[in-house]
Amino acid sequence: MSALKNKRVKSIALSLAIFSQLGIISHAAGVYGVERIQGENIYETSAMLSEHFGEYDTAILVNLDNTNADGLSASGLSGAANAPIFAIKKDSIPYDVSRKVNSRNIKKVYIIGGENAISKKAIDGLYYGQEIIRLYGDDRIQTSYKVAEEINNISGVNKVFYANAWKGEADTMSIASVSARDKAPIIQTNGQDVPFTENIESYVIGGNIAMSQNIVNKTQSERLGGIDRF
Repeated sequence: MSALKNKRVKSIALSLAIFSQLGIISHAAGVYGVERIQGENIYETSAMLSEHFGEYDTAILVNLDNTNADGLSASGLSGAANAPIFAIKKDSIPYDVSRKVNSRNIKKVYIIGGENAISKKAIDGLYYGQEIIRLYGDDRIQTSYKVAEEINNISGVNKVFYANAWKGEADTMSIASVSARDKAPIIQTNGQDVPFTENIESYVIGGNIAMSQNIVNKTQSERLGGIDRF
């Protein structure tokens, strides 16, 4: 599979995983059929998925070209802010997405990641005076903290999921839809430790190779991990 095709498949999976638990993917007759939602590229696909989201006045923009990490961190924010996630390029907002996020109905836009992920040039493609909030840190772990803080500001946080920022994208994908449904942040980690503890319901996503027992013990979490990612 080519790198481009692989990115496309991963990003479609990201969007479907997040959106399906929110009840916005329509299914064909009974359990025997599923509607396929697929554009010519990841940008068009994300725009098509937003049409199944229902009413919204907030959008989330992520760059999925090199990693799904920021998009996965944004899944809880999608649920908390009632906002679909759109894929864009580092320096531009593709046409299919621009038509959605530059709608006069959109009042607020979240940018996930620093300027190395989404540049100011891309943000200049927003031209209806939307409120722009950029959430970012020094790396994908710090960015996930900023997203979690924003979720707390919007709806409060009573549940968190801990995942491996570098080796755990597949595991994190599995929990993304639940994160959106429960408005619960995904906290990215190095797989060995976290610099804090939260006295709330929490889950460690992945087996011992991805997520150490130290994190489970320190956060008093329940581990959700199988013998492999499947």
